[in-house]
Amino acid sequence: MQTNTGRDGDVLGKTGVQTLLLAMSFGILLAAGTERPFAEPIRISESTLKASDQKRLGAVLSFLQAFYASRNEQPAWTDPADVDVVLEIIADARSDGLDPEDFSYSDLREMSHAGHSKEFDIRLTANLVLLGYVLHQGKVDPEFRRIDEFWQRVGSSNAVLDLNIALETGQLREAVDRARPRFSYYDALREALASYRDMAANGGWPSVSAGEVLRLGDTSPRVAEIADRLRATGHLAATPTDPMTFDEALEAAVKAFQAQHGEDADGIVGKRTIAAMNVPVEDRIDQIRVNMERARWIGDLPDRRHVIVNIAGFYAAVMEDEVPTGRPG
Repeated sequence: MQTNTGRDGDVLGKTGVQTLLLAMSFGILLAAGTERPFAEPIRISESTLKASDQKRLGAVLSFLQAFYASRNEQPAWTDPADVDVVLEIIADARSDGLDPEDFSYSDLREMSHAGHSKEFDIRLTANLVLLGYVLHQGKVDPEFRRIDEFWQRVGSSNAVLDLNIALETGQLREAVDRARPRFSYYDALREALASYRDMAANGGWPSVSAGEVLRLGDTSPRVAEIADRLRATGHLAATPTDPMTFDEALEAAVKAFQAQHGEDADGIVGKRTIAAMNVPVEDRIDQIRVNMERARWIGDLPDRRHVIVNIAGFYAAVMEDEVPTGRPG
């Protein structure tokens, strides 16, 4: 990557630039005055944006104005090492079930090789802030809130000050990490997403043939299929002595699988359990990503004691410090 200084050294100073396209993942037009590039409002082209995007980007663009004003209209990303960190952060959005291209990853990476420019500096800031916003309250947020709110996780409502501090102290990764929901469910989903993507890369898991209900003590060629399926997802560790016999280790693995997928953990393999086992790994990945988005809508759990409701599984549990303690009365 070329050094981000040189051909446009005072790129955010007093220039004669009249307009600048800030594409992000949408069409945005920055209208700049001749004396102070950010003195005029940054206008959004409504014809290219849906209503929900206009709200979200309105908050981002308002942040940009305040952020660069706090820096006396000077660039933020003149250090190539900082640029690399931001690009790595955006690339890592995939671990949250997001698409880095929604934050202009390829465009920004290509622009980083061309040297510093005003457009690049603004787009890098905008997409970093947009990523923090999405991690805080979701890509498809059911209720719009100001972008400043995701900085309140660190006890401050001054988002501009906090980004400047993170930049100056080399804490950009930590600042973005604080935007993520801070409860164990979300962390578990991130781990599951990585695990299931590894399984998908290795070809997924074998299917289980339809047939009679199987339970502890039964003997059938399909028992081996069930064992292979559960071994692929780590529910079954041991290799049975008799692959045709439904033993206690297999029963325990079936119960663990059923509990994970919201079924009655009875250890009996019927049509419903087989259907769950035969869901393709790609579908499970999509389900995890949807659940991560819903978790971002919730944000941080407000209380140590709360109720979790699984509508699809007709299940509710009272949680104390994220540990189930019973069912609501």
